[in-house]
Amino acid sequence: ALYFLPLVTAFVYLATIILVGGAYLGIIFAPNHKGMEEIGPDEAESWTQQISSTRNITPSGTIFFLYGGLNYQIEHHLFTSMSRFKLADARVLVREFCKDKGITYHEVPWPETISELYDALKREAKRSFVN
Repeated sequence: ALYFLPLVTAFVYLATIILVGGAYLGIIFAPNHKGMEEIGPDEAESWTQQISSTRNITPSGTIFFLYGGLNYQIEHHLFTSMSRFKLADARVLVREFCKDKGITYHEVPWPETISELYDALKREAKRSFVN
């Protein structure tokens, strides 16, 4: 389709698609992990770290549509091959399990994920300038 567009229009179209796509992917992936506990290079991964190093975004129809089910990030990490349409059911079980075992299950509304992300980036920036 780009072949039939004038050169400038084709570049503007491509730039728009790349910018919008990149922003969308950033909005989807950054809130699920950034600012959470990190797994050290010498640590072996465990299922409890899969829970503590990710956060869920409080579900709603809109959030599920925008995130394609990745708002259930904890369950997605625990059950990687599970259908995204079953993650909500798994969420109920995982939350109850975490509550029973005293494991922190981190789930917040989308605006709060952005706030937590901002605070984490601010901390990292301060640490970078101090060192």
